[in-house]
Amino acid sequence: MLKIFLQLLLFVSFLQATSITAQKDTFSVNEDLTFTATAMSGDSTDWIGVYPVGASNAWENVRSWTWTRWNSPKTSGTLTIHGLSAGEYEVRAFFKNSYTVEAVDTFTVAQGGQNNPVTI
Repeated sequence: MLKIFLQLLLFVSFLQATSITAQKDTFSVNEDLTFTATAMSGDSTDWIGVYPVGASNAWENVRSWTWTRWNSPKTSGTLTIHGLSAGEYEVRAFFKNSYTVEAVDTFTVAQGGQNNPVTI
């Protein structure tokens, strides 16, 4: 019985896992970037930040960010950040104005992006 309870607890915690997902794998330079966040804490000071891949969570590494501005019970939704220069990035989700990463996703910003190929 204990084993079944523990498996159920693990399954429920998996269903509640925080996630942040970029709308696309590759965006164009200066294109608005859209992300979907799920299972955030619901606090109005939850936030997402965009960092170069591999950068620490230090504030000076943030390239763009936004508050979720959600209040409980809302814990999921879509967020938009304005365009970035070309590079490899991570979008990171944080709870309650902290620097503890709750979820991460990677994406690329490229000249032309995947929907607007560069013509030479």
